[in-house]
Amino acid sequence: MGGAQRTIDGSKQKRLAIKVEDHPLDYLNFEGVIPPGNYGAGTVIVWNIGTYGTKDGLSKQLQNGKISLKLEGKKLRGGFTLIRTRSQNQWLLIKATDDFASKEDLTITHPDSVLKDNISSIKKSEYNHSMRDTNRYINKREDFFPE
Repeated sequence: MGGAQRTIDGSKQKRLAIKVEDHPLDYLNFEGVIPPGNYGAGTVIVWNIGTYGTKDGLSKQLQNGKISLKLEGKKLRGGFTLIRTRSQNQWLLIKATDDFASKEDLTITHPDSVLKDNISSIKKSEYNHSMRDTNRYINKREDFFPE
């Protein structure tokens, strides 16, 4: 990726990305509160949704520890680079200098979910419902990827 690069919001902040195991597509639009003591405990929102592309093979880039890609999301757009840190599962997300680069911190100016019926009305302290109760926050995939 050519040109100077910046962090995701154009500032000097660094954004950490953690590689996790693949999740079923059924979780694509999951939003809710996962109770303490469970994997991923806390409030979960879908902060961005969209597509990505890469010129080179993703597997080779992953192996080399540097992934260059283009995002076309509702919040994040343009060129980005993921660079692996010393830890195998931790990466830094860096925004390329392009037409979409900005000094705006989107995590502050646009903190909410991109889904229609988001969980902004859920109290963050509301951890006592079961996982079955969180199904009411799941939206259908076709709402965001129309045929």
